[in-house]
Amino acid sequence: DSDSIRTILNRAYNLANSIDNSWAVQRTLAEWSYFEKKQGNLSVALRYALRVIREGESNQESNQLMHYEMLVQMGDIYLQENLFDQAKTYYKNALTLIEQEDDSNINTILCEKMGTSYFLSGQPDSAMIYYEQIEQVHLQNNDQDALIDIYHRIVEHYKENQSPNQSLKYNLKIKELVEQSDNVASLAIINN
Repeated sequence: DSDSIRTILNRAYNLANSIDNSWAVQRTLAEWSYFEKKQGNLSVALRYALRVIREGESNQESNQLMHYEMLVQMGDIYLQENLFDQAKTYYKNALTLIEQEDDSNINTILCEKMGTSYFLSGQPDSAMIYYEQIEQVHLQNNDQDALIDIYHRIVEHYKENQSPNQSLKYNLKIKELVEQSDNVASLAIINN
């Protein structure tokens, strides 16, 4: 029951505060933000995410991962609310925070969120800057399944943006990859 979970989170927050443990306070607020987002209480989730960021501003170095998580969380909330400019701002801040990281998974996830934000705001050229970065990572890793998946998402975005020629271009890329792999079952994901 959601009230029980809120009670537990409140107790954890009070305990973390009573022992003056900044990390525990932030972690509890972060978990509370995730919980409220799952409950559909986006404004409450956003408020807790902002509190995590404010709590962590004084010692951002030691809490960089949590700071990053909450920037992404805030971007996700704004994206869900169709507030694309705000979502892009938080995703860009998260990208800036982890620029020095050499984790291609984190970078591709954030690039996809940025690309999606741009597509949904009607800026496909800007979106493709991020999707091309993802494409390069998957090409370097020779990950055909990931390429097919990302091309499929691009096709869907171009369809939503009424760009049939661009949609066709990426469908043909999917078709080429599928034909190279001789995986006939994968042909089903190609959109007409």
